[in-house]
Amino acid sequence: MKPKLLFLISSLNTGGAQSAMANLSIALSDLYDIDWLVNSDEKIAYDYFGNLISLGIKEPDNRNNLTYQGKAFFKRLSMLKVLKKSGDYLATISFLESANIANILTRKYGTKTIISQRNTITNRRLGLKGKILVKVDKSLYKKADEMVAISEGVRKELLQKMGLDPQKTTTILNGYNIEAIKKGMMEEPEAFELEEGTFTFINMGRLHDQKGQWHLIRAFSKVYEEDKAARLLIVGS
Repeated sequence: MKPKLLFLISSLNTGGAQSAMANLSIALSDLYDIDWLVNSDEKIAYDYFGNLISLGIKEPDNRNNLTYQGKAFFKRLSMLKVLKKSGDYLATISFLESANIANILTRKYGTKTIISQRNTITNRRLGLKGKILVKVDKSLYKKADEMVAISEGVRKELLQKMGLDPQKTTTILNGYNIEAIKKGMMEEPEAFELEEGTFTFINMGRLHDQKGQWHLIRAFSKVYEEDKAARLLIVGS
């Protein structure tokens, strides 16, 4: 019988963290049995390994909706306590800040607490509210058994600005399912035509402030001033 892990994330709907966690579950499938705790299993965007446990909370169009976040957070805490007490998990691994905090707050229920930080914290938290949230994260994150950073830059912030223990903090870069990528290369893409006689810059990414397309558009405007045959194509949802 294989040891068990509990994976904790809001959903397996679209997102880089969701994709990375799904890939991780497949990579670990020969070594561990895996349960997932998610807010909703309505929309599954990625192949994954394991047993999905859903809180049954429908995900709104705007994930920042405070009513949704509050309901999901407290329902998740309650279910986590039950699972950690009875599930005999070797570790609970969480991705993204809300899941990380819930994982830490239920750490006393007998499973190793491993949290994964997928982004910088301090440079996204502005104003008084931001400073308070940084202090909350700083206080709680120190209580995790292990902290995994997505990059050396994120790990550096966790050590220098959050004061985390270097012995409990490591960097693990995103893994990629090479076979799935090769399979995807064989699929026909949605057709779109590029203008003849133009030089086209193509950007692929979710349309979100964090991805910074507005910087790209501003920079491209300078290129276009010099070359009216230049084009910028942004591909994303």
